[in-house]
Amino acid sequence: MGAHDVLIIGAGAYGLACAWKLAAAGQSVLVLERDGIGTQASGFALGRIDPLLGGIGAKYKVGSSVDASQSGAEAGNQLGLRGHRLLLDSIPEIESISGLDLQLDQQPTLQFIYSDVQLDELKEQSAGWVELGYEPKFLDVDEVRKLEPRASSPERGGLLIDGPFFIDALRYVQALAACSEKVGVTIQSGEVTGIDVHANSVEVETSSGARYSANRVLITAGPWSSQIANLMAVELPIHPSKGEILRLGPLESGPLEVHLHDPSSLVQKKDGQIWSAATAADVGFDRTPTPESRDILLANARQVLPEIENSTLILHTVCFRPVSQDGIPIIGQIDGSGSVWIATGGGGSGIMQSLAVAESVAKSITTGLSELSLEAFSPARF
Repeated sequence: MGAHDVLIIGAGAYGLACAWKLAAAGQSVLVLERDGIGTQASGFALGRIDPLLGGIGAKYKVGSSVDASQSGAEAGNQLGLRGHRLLLDSIPEIESISGLDLQLDQQPTLQFIYSDVQLDELKEQSAGWVELGYEPKFLDVDEVRKLEPRASSPERGGLLIDGPFFIDALRYVQALAACSEKVGVTIQSGEVTGIDVHANSVEVETSSGARYSANRVLITAGPWSSQIANLMAVELPIHPSKGEILRLGPLESGPLEVHLHDPSSLVQKKDGQIWSAATAADVGFDRTPTPESRDILLANARQVLPEIENSTLILHTVCFRPVSQDGIPIIGQIDGSGSVWIATGGGGSGIMQSLAVAESVAKSITTGLSELSLEAFSPARF
């Protein structure tokens, strides 16, 4: 038997949430992280927790893209909804354990509507949202102007949604690390270079030559998960979607109190900075911030809020979202023995999905059952 019940590769939102829930269920857990907590997609995300309106980061697919099956798309929606509720319910506990303020901000979202086609699509979608307990309200152009006089007037008005919220993504993953360590999780630095599956254990080797043994291994290395799986000669269609975000100074006229959405997200976070998010590109692991993305994000921001022209550019960030061919997470066993699992592919929704993924993975590993079926997320679908 292995020295640990579960060894997790990757300390992003998925990995740390799984570590916390597995350890809370009585498992001994070791997490190996190559670069540091919150240094990749999880730590640089917008932190928008919205199961209704998917931005470009949530919808983008890279590689040889294929459409998700109807069951897969529905399962993805349910994962987002459950993740949204679990996270909102868990924030007081996470903040209490970690001592970190996650900067929770429940700003309403104003979705701009530019065409009759878009209006009809949103009306169709909103019928399902009402059944889920949300109350979207369609506004005409005059109502949009009254709500936020500084915003541009979209041709067909807007859709106001209460329910989505924002958190500080970096603090969230740092808080998950603290919650994990509180229940006995060990987090160590290490770049995995080998995985050997034996009859009763899995052995993991790192670039330093260190070797670790566990009963199960869980790969949560974001867009690098395919490289880890390749160590076992397993091919998985996970790719990096490069996302760029701008952080801008506050408006001279006063705070922005509504999240403006479409063509980008424009939101003032609790630190006072206005974030313009985000782009998505299939360019591999090129971390260089590009002038082209900067100009697109600034133009999108000016389109919905002309006054942003006078704001100072404070920071231009880059991250890599893990995206599958069909845009649906990959969660499940990737070897015949059932000893190696994977959880990745959250795209732009990984923060929101993280606790729902952790709940399902922890219960599947420890009891074989979970509230949400993982069948639609199985790696075997590719």
